[in-house]
Amino acid sequence: ADWVVALTTETDPAAAAGLVHTAVRRALGHPVLAVGAELGEVPDGVRGQVEAAGACARVLPALGVTDTAATTDEYLPYTALFGPGEARVDAFVRRVLGPVLDWDAERGGHLLATLAAYLDNRLSPVATGRALHLHKNTVLQRLDRIGELLGEQWQAPERLFRITVAVRIAHLTAARPGPA
Repeated sequence: ADWVVALTTETDPAAAAGLVHTAVRRALGHPVLAVGAELGEVPDGVRGQVEAAGACARVLPALGVTDTAATTDEYLPYTALFGPGEARVDAFVRRVLGPVLDWDAERGGHLLATLAAYLDNRLSPVATGRALHLHKNTVLQRLDRIGELLGEQWQAPERLFRITVAVRIAHLTAARPGPA
C-alpha cells in the first residue's frame, strides 16, 4: 500500500528516518518520504506514533515535500491538525470560510484562491493581481465580495489570523492524498 512501518533500535527519530530514507530511495530509485517518530513507551506509544507519522506523511506532499527524511516533531502543527480528530479541523474551516467556500462551489468562483493569494502577498491587491495574472480592480472586486461574505471586520488582526489558518488548511486538505 506504499507504506512501510519500521521499528528500529535507533533512539533518534531523525537518524532513523534518514537511514530508512537513504536505503529505500537507493533501492527504489525514486523520491521517498521517510517520517520518524519517537516511540516513548513500547508498546503503548507505537499506535499513536504510527498514526502521527501517517498523518505527517499524508500532508507533506501537499506542502511540496516529496523526497526527504523528516520527523513528526518537525511538522507537529500539521500532524496535530491532520491526525486523529481531523473532523474538528474540517468543522473549523467550514465555520470560518463557509460563505466563501459556498460561493465558489455554487458559482464556480475563485474567491478562495484570491484570498489565499492575497494572504500570501502580504495583503497587497497589486501583488495579488500579479500573482494571479489579474487586473488590480478584479482583485479589489473579489476582495469586496469576500468582505461581504465574511463580514465587515474580516481583516481585523485576530479574525485575519483565523482566516489565514483556515485558508492554509483548506488548501492543504484539498491537496493532500488520501490514505493508501
